[in-house]
Amino acid sequence: GQAVITGGSGNYLVVSSNPAAATAAVAGGVVTVTRVAGPAPTNPVVITVRDTTDPSRALTLNVTVN
Repeated sequence: GQAVITGGSGNYLVVSSNPAAATAAVAGGVVTVTRVAGPAPTNPVVITVRDTTDPSRALTLNVTVN
């Protein structure tokens, strides 16, 4: 899935709490979360998006991976 980020600097870092279940990548203002093949993980997988210019600006996404 994808989500659009607005209101930040445009420089973001994304981290997945369980990269064996779902990875996250950012390009510009779009975050893409991709399920990794394998058994169903313990949900939710937490995706954290942080503005690298202003680290106090962060977003946490709880993602259910099926």
